[in-house]
Parts: sequence; C-alpha cells; structure tokens
Amino acid sequence: MIANDKDFAVWPQEGIPFPKAKDAKPLLFWDEFIPGNFYYATTDRIKDAMYHLNRNFTIRGYALYSEFLEFLNIEPTEDSTRYGWSAYKMACEGWYPWIDFYIWQKEGEDWYRIDYKYEPLPVSELEEYD
Repeated sequence: MIANDKDFAVWPQEGIPFPKAKDAKPLLFWDEFIPGNFYYATTDRIKDAMYHLNRNFTIRGYALYSEFLEFLNIEPTEDSTRYGWSAYKMACEGWYPWIDFYIWQKEGEDWYRIDYKYEPLPVSELEEYD
C-alpha cells in the first residue's frame, strides 16, 4: 500500500492528468501482480487495457487478471489465471461493479505504479459467488 499519499500523484483525480509520454513513447510501469513487476507501455495501451478489462468484466460479470496482461501484450502466467474480479462479489460487499485503477508516481521516480481500488482475489474466493 501507499505509505504517504503526499508523495504520489494519482490518476484518475481531478486536476491531475493521466501520465503523458512525448511522441507516445512507452513509460515504465510497476504492478505487484505482474511477473517481474516492471514493464513498458504507452499510456494509450494502458488506457485500452483498462477499458477492455472493464468491458469484459461488465458483460460477463467477472474478469481474470490474465486478461489485463493479455491486453498489455504481456504473456500471462499460471498465477495470473488464479486471480480476478467478480461483479457479484463486489456488489455483495457494497462496491459498484467496476475495476478502478490508480496510477501513482512517487516524486522523483521515473516509473508509475498501478494499484487497484478493489484488488484481484484468488479465483477460489470468487467461485463462492457463482
């Protein structure tokens, strides 16, 4: 988790734009659920992956973390197929059925961190709500 919110810029948040790369150059991102944690992607690819994951999630009522990797052109792993989100579980817990992503950048760092308001859960926990 984030130790000190003052040290980070977050997206989406009013007044803070999504990170932009000059000439659509890839930026360095970090995600605790991605094998190797660091990867390069353009902001357009990140936004597209977020959109398509949420589209699948909304249509089917669930999404696997491996889908997010596939939309980023990152090879899914066996572990990535073991995590995901359930719209029904989220609703049962008082959340709205949407996967919110937060893009953070610690002051002075050259990479961005991706966090989730509702983190992916083990599929075994999601199956309780099928």
